[in-house]
Amino acid sequence: MAKSRFKKSTVAVAAAIIVVFAAAATAALIFLMSGKNKIPDADSQAIVYKSTDGGTYLSAYGKKHKLTISDDSSVLLTSDGEYLIYTTASAKVSRKYDLYLCSIKNSSNAKKGAKLLDYGVEKEFRYNNGTLYYSKQNQDNLSVMTTAYDIKKNKKSDIDFAIKELFLPESGDSIYYLKQLSDSQSLYVYSSSDGSRELVKNAANIHFYDNGENCEILFETGSYNEGEAELFSVSPGKNPVQIATMVSSVLYDSYSPGGNLYYFVKKESPAGWRDIIDDDMAQDDELIKEPNRNDYTFIFGFSIQYQLDMSKYNRKVSRDKIRQALDEQIKDDSFTQGYNLYARTADGSKKIAENVVPDEVFAVSASGEPAAVFYMTELSDSTVRMSDLDSQLGSSSVESVVETAVSAVKACIKKTGYLYADTHSTQPVKLDAYNGKKAEFIISGDKLFVKSFDDSNDTFSLFRHTVTNGVVSAAEMLDTSIKACNIIGADVWYRRSVTGSSLCDLYKYSTEKEKIDGDVASFAGLSDGSVLIVKNFVSSSDGEIADLYLYDGKKTSLVAEKAELKNMKYSDKGISFIRSGGDLCIYSKNKLAIIDGGAYNIIAY
Repeated sequence: MAKSRFKKSTVAVAAAIIVVFAAAATAALIFLMSGKNKIPDADSQAIVYKSTDGGTYLSAYGKKHKLTISDDSSVLLTSDGEYLIYTTASAKVSRKYDLYLCSIKNSSNAKKGAKLLDYGVEKEFRYNNGTLYYSKQNQDNLSVMTTAYDIKKNKKSDIDFAIKELFLPESGDSIYYLKQLSDSQSLYVYSSSDGSRELVKNAANIHFYDNGENCEILFETGSYNEGEAELFSVSPGKNPVQIATMVSSVLYDSYSPGGNLYYFVKKESPAGWRDIIDDDMAQDDELIKEPNRNDYTFIFGFSIQYQLDMSKYNRKVSRDKIRQALDEQIKDDSFTQGYNLYARTADGSKKIAENVVPDEVFAVSASGEPAAVFYMTELSDSTVRMSDLDSQLGSSSVESVVETAVSAVKACIKKTGYLYADTHSTQPVKLDAYNGKKAEFIISGDKLFVKSFDDSNDTFSLFRHTVTNGVVSAAEMLDTSIKACNIIGADVWYRRSVTGSSLCDLYKYSTEKEKIDGDVASFAGLSDGSVLIVKNFVSSSDGEIADLYLYDGKKTSLVAEKAELKNMKYSDKGISFIRSGGDLCIYSKNKLAIIDGGAYNIIAY
């Protein structure tokens, strides 16, 4: 069973890391920065970068250290600010890597340089809570063992071989992993005290979530019928819990732990072509059997009754071919019916709507009251009956009659248009005003926001509805000619097109519209409530360059000019970037620090 994704959804999915992009001036720049850790001064932070002199360097505590790292290395600066970990092409084992660790928690440690932990390892590694996880192939039996290295205790512990994927909770002493053996895979839990234990066999579609407060793994097992499975959840310190059976699809990408999990269960009696075309000859055809020549009297090798019965039987065979062709060509998904949409909440699973198809869900409420915007399909009766199709067989081929039948079925399938439903709705609420248009939806708390695009699909008008106990209020237009929008806190932020300019004005809407700045290319909300603004965007063959500003709730202040957007990296400590000309910069605690000159690529921050 494949996981489902939104077809046109604008629902933002919480993640531990969200990569920032800068593709064009009209693209919205949206990222999250966690503010839970104490932020050090910029000049005491660590950053790894490449220089125009060909070297790779670590800058930490105002000191510059040259590193010997191959171009295809994996490099990590741990989020706790304590270590630099990297792999580089192995000096001993062909096509493998050597693993190094450098303590950078103070200037004296950073000066000592990196130490070799192991050689001949795989390129990728993981780090979590003071433990480093890496894999190494046994040269004798070629099995790949994954090892946990406790850095503070300087202790290595083998976990298991044939590990396909590791799942590392931010807290606790347990980790999970997926082990691949032959054509099956099992989910295991491991701790340094208890070792490894198999949780479930034949786990599939495994998804790991951890937002720092809640950690959860979702997975599927078994198959009642093709495309249907059992859905389970497991959290650290607990055994797996079954969420639902006979699940057809799950909206994994819209889920964050502690929020609403949406999944689909196929209806027991989904619609079929017989709900449209009256098979008025079905019962009679069940009684028609192929004639047996021994049951007839032949005179001079001829029997009129046998010929009549054989002709009747052949006609029945032709009708069966029509039925078979309709079964093959008109699947359940052609009707876009047959699935019930559920949401698992803190209070258990709740049905949101019936006759919904995963690919036609456009928005869901990630938390709070579960709700969705989707399409449904209505079926109308056809005037065509099987007896009508049978009458055409005398002058048309079976293939031609099948085409007629398929056309008759499809003519009776009609989409309802956009609908809204939540647990209060006895019937889905029609959003007729947006039918026939390109529209995108955002559900945030008790608000439903709608982007209704213009004919060019380049800009949109933004509408807001308030939802109370399943009742959707009339639309309130917030603004027109909008290029991009995002909900930051309780406010709606958006870029509005300016006539004659490729850039936009930036607005905030809370109780009324407020202009924040002009000539804005993109913007991003930060965890402290401030907003990063990108202005004076220039695109060239060398990449995108722009000026960075910060809005603190009262005023907009310049952060840096001519920053290379492709080289921007973010962490809970600040923002790193390279200015045009090669200045390597870190902006942290309202302070800009120039770390070095001649930089051209930030590897890790």
